[in-house]
Amino acid sequence: MDKIENDFQGVLRAIRRRQQLTSVQRAKLCVFTAAMMGRSKKQGDHMQKQWAVGIEQIRQIEGQFGSAAHPALSEVLEEVNKNSHAYLVNDTIEVAPVLFIMPLTILTTNDLDGFITSDAPAVMCNPKAYTMSPMLRQPGLMQTDIEVTLPLSPQETVFFSHKPSNRLYTPTSTSLLEEVNRRTFFWADAEFVSWKGTVKDAWCEEREAPPDAWRAAE
Repeated sequence: MDKIENDFQGVLRAIRRRQQLTSVQRAKLCVFTAAMMGRSKKQGDHMQKQWAVGIEQIRQIEGQFGSAAHPALSEVLEEVNKNSHAYLVNDTIEVAPVLFIMPLTILTTNDLDGFITSDAPAVMCNPKAYTMSPMLRQPGLMQTDIEVTLPLSPQETVFFSHKPSNRLYTPTSTSLLEEVNRRTFFWADAEFVSWKGTVKDAWCEEREAPPDAWRAAE
């Protein structure tokens, strides 16, 4: 992870200078974004809980039928699960090639409050998910409407999507700024950071379901 962060520093300097990114710089940005998608405590805890469920099932089977392995498979997996977050980061880095082929925009703003960040800053969101059955709402990079955001500073946020983009740096409208901040706020695990200490209602308000939201058949 140290190498990924060190490689990213040169990319960040180029972005702050509003320079066009080379293919190598873009690749480094994709790797950094992918790593941040799996680095948060929220993601790590979720992975450990998933592993724990499977390990418990294996332990129950071993209790019924015994285990030919010594140590038992459940014991081995428990040790592995202690480092499952590291495996998660490695796994998420593998999505970097997918990010690389997605159109990239750097959202910019001169707004005094700017972009907020959090302890889980990389957000993958499908803004059309509300039209789907709850069973199908898990976001995925191959979904047509998927969007990935990662705040880099109060003035810049990375924005990946499948929508064509003609320019790398795009000034952000107030409505889009508030929407990106809202996603960051709701995806946070325990903390979010506003560099001016501001908290806006638009970031944390609950919204009513739109008229075209999915509804179970009555």
